[in-house]
Amino acid sequence: NTSLNTLDLAYNGLRSINPDMINYDFRSLQSLILSGNWLAMENIEILVAKIPNLSDLQIDQTGIASLSKGIFYNNDKLKQLNLSSNYLVTLDPSIIGQLDMLEVLDLSFNYFMGPDQIFFDVINQKLKLRLKMVYLQGNPFVCDRCHILPLLSWMNSSLKYWGTCFQQSNILCLKCAQPNEYLHLP
Repeated sequence: NTSLNTLDLAYNGLRSINPDMINYDFRSLQSLILSGNWLAMENIEILVAKIPNLSDLQIDQTGIASLSKGIFYNNDKLKQLNLSSNYLVTLDPSIIGQLDMLEVLDLSFNYFMGPDQIFFDVINQKLKLRLKMVYLQGNPFVCDRCHILPLLSWMNSSLKYWGTCFQQSNILCLKCAQPNEYLHLP
């Protein structure tokens, strides 16, 4: 009796997934690595829905611009979610809200300009449960009053972020992209 725990398809130039593969029984799969493949979001959604025991999902560098609200409805065991280096401008907080086992969330190197207060409220709720780390570095944060207040409030109150900018060269330090007078300032 064999079972597949990890499926690493990273950087294979995949553009779609064969429907026959999606019909395979993935119940034993715990880790799915699709990094660097530009798959259609529909393919990713169908595949993820078939993996109820998924604890680690790496969909970084896949060209994702948005996620549907129900993408992880069947993945209540998800602990690590890597969405880095995509084209996300926003992320519906309800997507994160349904992941009660989440420990690591990587949203670095996307296009977030300033997540809203609801997003950080959900993150803070998850921090009280199991969430250990949220990566946000490399996003083009707009550091004006309209965009920065929820992020600034979270940074000042979160022990998960506190101290990352003691050395400004630290790659985890969040930096402003706009307005120009704040460019690259933590």
